[in-house]
Amino acid sequence: MRMPDARWLKQRLHDAFNRHDLDEVIQCHSQDAVLVTPAGVA
Repeated sequence: MRMPDARWLKQRLHDAFNRHDLDEVIQCHSQDAVLVTPAGVA
């Protein structure tokens, strides 16, 4: 992924979280994405 694409995706994901738009958040991830948090893998 090129840097402009990565920045665009980060902004898209950030905006979706702020709008509480779960469908858009999901579209920002691949089908096999794994969420890793300080508490562990979700």
